[in-house]
Amino acid sequence: LKLKVKDKVVARPVVLYFEKVPVLIFPFGVFPGKGGRHSGLIVPTYGESARQGRYFEHLGYYWAPNDYYDVTSKIDYYEEHGIKFNSQMRYKKRYVFSGNLRGSYVNQHYQNVTRRWDVKYDHSQQISPTMSLNISAAHQSDNTYQRDFTTNLRDILKRNMNSNATLRKRWTEHNSSGSVNLRYDESLTTGTINAMVPQVTFNRSSTPLFSPAENTKSDELKWFNQLYWSYGFSGKNQRKVTSTPYTVQEDVGDTTVNVTKYSRDSGVYKSGIGHDLSLTASQKPFGVFATSQRISYSEDWYDEYYEYYQQPDSSIVEEKRHGFIARRTFSSSMSLSTTLYGLFYPGLLGIEALRHRVDPSISLTYSPDFSDPEWNYYR
Repeated sequence: LKLKVKDKVVARPVVLYFEKVPVLIFPFGVFPGKGGRHSGLIVPTYGESARQGRYFEHLGYYWAPNDYYDVTSKIDYYEEHGIKFNSQMRYKKRYVFSGNLRGSYVNQHYQNVTRRWDVKYDHSQQISPTMSLNISAAHQSDNTYQRDFTTNLRDILKRNMNSNATLRKRWTEHNSSGSVNLRYDESLTTGTINAMVPQVTFNRSSTPLFSPAENTKSDELKWFNQLYWSYGFSGKNQRKVTSTPYTVQEDVGDTTVNVTKYSRDSGVYKSGIGHDLSLTASQKPFGVFATSQRISYSEDWYDEYYEYYQQPDSSIVEEKRHGFIARRTFSSSMSLSTTLYGLFYPGLLGIEALRHRVDPSISLTYSPDFSDPEWNYYR
C-alpha cells in the first residue's frame, strides 16, 4: 500500500472471493486518511443472508462542499433483489434550522410493483423565539420494502409508518400558546390508517379577571383581584381506515399454504371541537385559613350524533344523524385549608427540638348527573 499522510491510503487490488472464484475486483483499494469532515469514497461492506443472498452494501461517495450541508450517495447490491440506490442530504444552520432528506430506489418487479422505494424527511426550525416547526415524515412503496432491503434489525421489526408535523406558537405577553398538528400512522401489517388532519389547540393560562394596578403589594389586593380565568380549545379532524382479514392459498415450493391478507375498508372522517373555561378564586378571610373556589365549564361540538328508538318488542334501533350538536357539562369545587406549626422538646440523644407541620384541609366537589332525564342528554 501507499500512504499519503493526512490524505489517503491506496492499497493493491482488492479481490472478493467465494471459495476460489473471484467475483468482484477493485483495481485499487482507496481509503481516506484525513481527519474531520471531508469528501471522499465510502468503503463497502460484504455479507450473506437467507433473504438477500450474497450482497455488498454502502459503496459510494460522501460530498461535503461547505459547513451547511453534505450529500451521501451509495449503491447496494443484493444477489436476490438486484441493485439499490441510496442518497441522503443533511443540512444545518446553527440556532435556525436543521434536517435531512434520505431515500432509496430499486427497479424490481414485486407484487405488481415495478419500482420500489422509500423516502424519509426530518426538519426542525426555530422560526422565531416563540415559534417553532418540527416535521418527521416517512413513506414507502410497499409493506415489505424495509424487510427485503435492510440488515438493520430495528428497521425489519418496525411495522408502522409514522409522519408528524407540528407548528407551535407562544404569546408570552398574554400567557397563551397554540399549536397545529398533522399526524399520519399506517400499519404495514394490516394496512389500517389513523390520521389527524389536522388537530388545532389553543390555551390561555390562568389570568386575572380584574388586573390590579401596577406596583400593588400582595397584601393590598382586593378580593376581586384574586379572581382568575383560563381557557382551552381543541379541534380535531380525524380519518380512520380499517382493514378486513381474508385467507388465500399460495404455493411455496411443493406445498400449498394459507396466507392471511388484508383488504382496506372505506375511510371514516370524524370531527369535533372542545372548549374548556374555568374560573378560580382564592382568599384568606380569617388570616390563617385559605379558601379556594373553582367553576369549570366544558362544551363540545360535533358534526354527527346517534338517536335511539325503542321498538314495540323492546329492541333498540340506532340511527346516525349528521348535523351540528353540542354537549355542555360543568362542575364546581371548593376547599378550605390551613397550616399549623409546633415544637416538641424530647431532651434525648442531644436533640434540642423537633419541629412539626400539619396541613389540614377539607374539600367538596360537585358535578351533576348528566344521565338524569332533566338534562335531556339520553333518551
